[in-house]
Amino acid sequence: MTTAVASTAGRARPASSPRTPGRAVAAAATALVAWQALRLARALARDVVAHRRAAAVLGRAWTRIAIPESPHWLRVHARVGGRADADAPPVVLVHGYGVSGRYFVPLAARLAGTVRVLAPDLPGHGRSDPAPAPLSVPAMAGALAAWMHACGLRGAVLVGQSMGAQIATELAVREPGLVAGLVLVGPTVDPSARSATELMARAALTALAERPLLDVCVAWDYVRAGPRLIVREMRHMLAHRVEALLPSLTTLGRPVRVLRGAHDHIAPHAWTEAVAADAGAERTIVVPRGAHAAQYTAPELVAQAVLAVVGEVQDAARDAVEPAPTAAAALRV
Repeated sequence: MTTAVASTAGRARPASSPRTPGRAVAAAATALVAWQALRLARALARDVVAHRRAAAVLGRAWTRIAIPESPHWLRVHARVGGRADADAPPVVLVHGYGVSGRYFVPLAARLAGTVRVLAPDLPGHGRSDPAPAPLSVPAMAGALAAWMHACGLRGAVLVGQSMGAQIATELAVREPGLVAGLVLVGPTVDPSARSATELMARAALTALAERPLLDVCVAWDYVRAGPRLIVREMRHMLAHRVEALLPSLTTLGRPVRVLRGAHDHIAPHAWTEAVAADAGAERTIVVPRGAHAAQYTAPELVAQAVLAVVGEVQDAARDAVEPAPTAAAALRV
């Protein structure tokens, strides 16, 4: 009995295996991923709440238009806000490649307190009817013109984002009576990236700096538009040379602002500076927190630029109406 007890007591306990460096790294990486996922979820939740509040300020409108050189009639959906003011020009927000007017909601809500604002979904995008075939940039400008005529809009300030800047510029040159001023946000296409591969690489890098809900909205709009439109519209966008049209804006004498987000790799600073110079704008306005869709990330800053153009249009209209002083009046002064 004594011997058994002694042998049991002398037995060494198995040593606990030390934690390997690989396990520690894996645990730290898991914790980091979980923390980032939590941050992303919280940011997404904040974005959803803010988007819903902004959307509540806006209404919806449907307009039937005829596509130029086609027998087809289409219903065009638009988000609308504010009220018509005889003194202030309406503001039309023109969306970019593959998406809808949804990502203009934060900007439209801020503008609605001051001006009449409209954000149409161009044919084949968002809730609007598709055209028989995806439209080229000039054809989309024609569809936008048809919609503006149907809505009774003239002398509007157009805010074009990304490919929307190409469409807005095309329309301003083709039908200058419809456009009184332009705001170009992240205009495309930078000639140094005129290929789908290069453009998509830049877009992927830029997406990391966008708001989480924006990435979700863009992905949903792409799915809704369908692969046929996404592929064909990319070709149309890359084929369109907006730089050839920009000098015409200077000739027209319309006020122009060019903006880009500080983290926008799709529209780099050198390119937007060239756009600003050719279009007669003083310089590129850089939005510090913005990426490609600066109007979504920092709507308050973009709204300031838009309202500055609205103010210039109003001043020009007043100067055109006020009679010049007569010689007799000048002598009395």
